[in-house]
Amino acid sequence: RKLSLGLSANRRNDLKEADRQVKAVWAAIQKGDDPRKAITSKKQKQQGSSRLCIQQAIEDFEQTYFQARKRTPSTERSFKRLLTELNRLPPLAELTLELLVDTVRRHTKPDTRSRLECVMVFKRLAKHFDLGQTRELDELRGNYASIGPQGRVIPGDEKLLEFLRIVRSSRYGWCMCAMAVFGVRPGEVPSLVLEEDGLASCLTTKLKRALPSTRDVMALPNSWIKELDLHNVSIPGNYRWTQPEDYNSDRARLFVTNWNQWWNRRPQHLEQARELLPDYQNYDLRHAWALRAINRGISTNLAAKAMGHSEATHIKHYERWLNKDELRLAMQKIDRG
Repeated sequence: RKLSLGLSANRRNDLKEADRQVKAVWAAIQKGDDPRKAITSKKQKQQGSSRLCIQQAIEDFEQTYFQARKRTPSTERSFKRLLTELNRLPPLAELTLELLVDTVRRHTKPDTRSRLECVMVFKRLAKHFDLGQTRELDELRGNYASIGPQGRVIPGDEKLLEFLRIVRSSRYGWCMCAMAVFGVRPGEVPSLVLEEDGLASCLTTKLKRALPSTRDVMALPNSWIKELDLHNVSIPGNYRWTQPEDYNSDRARLFVTNWNQWWNRRPQHLEQARELLPDYQNYDLRHAWALRAINRGISTNLAAKAMGHSEATHIKHYERWLNKDELRLAMQKIDRG
């Protein structure tokens, strides 16, 4: 098995230290002891001899991160996202579990995506430096990951279509309508390529350590394409990519951020739309597509593929409505005799 030493392979002193620790691990194996206990990494020494400040900790964490993966534009962007959370910590403070917990509480709101991401990154840091049990961090995770559509007010088709008609001519109107009709994620909207028969393709962005891949999606219902003039593509800010090699995760995140900020500024000409759906969030459009698919009897497997996630994920998020749908079908069979 692999044992991480937290050392760099391109520093002379670290190579000597690695050689010493290899011998210590071998001696432990010969004695029948746990070889992991024989490892005294540089980060552990730093902790034992003096306080380890946040700035040093992040530098060590980055070094280890890129020892496990090749430096590429993609991995650089991934680590940059980790830094977004790590930079919440005061750089000269001592790294402690208490500081991580306190930072999460003070800088993020409960049951939000930002809190969930912050907790996950801080747990990785705590594990890297062996800070002990992370139970307090786990308790702060909240319910964001499990909220799904059950915790949202999902509009029915009639009200949703009225809402889309109102917003269609606005800055992000095409994006909102396309997301509702094809059930894609906000960051996938700039990659949508419509065909004439109600099908379209987009780039699936939820793939770890890999370029996005093309997937087929379908309009639901097909009539909304013409109703909302979706062949007349309008994406603000020149955000557009249709090939995996053209995709940039930073630009995709910026596109979604700009979109959300635009809506949160409460454009006055969309006041009627806000009154119609006062609790509207972009992801409601994707969830509404999923519920529409259930109500129209589309198989779970097919709907999951169109939405770009696994069947297990689909069932997890939409189980409540799937169960209702099964009951409806059963009642229909009984009524037909």
